[in-house]
Amino acid sequence: MSILLAILKISGILSKMIVDGSSAWYQFVVKNWTFALLVGIGITFTGLNASFMRLPLNTLSS
Repeated sequence: MSILLAILKISGILSKMIVDGSSAWYQFVVKNWTFALLVGIGITFTGLNASFMRLPLNTLSS
């Protein structure tokens, strides 16, 4: 798929509107979803049970 798109872009078959739209979408994803994705991956791979077990009980019941 990527090779096909590269060939289409180099050959000039894709219109400027398509190229500009895909560039804008890429910038949107990079700016807005990267942080959320990294936080989600970090939470997934963090042992939350171990973290909660280390908290003193009086901080949880306030």
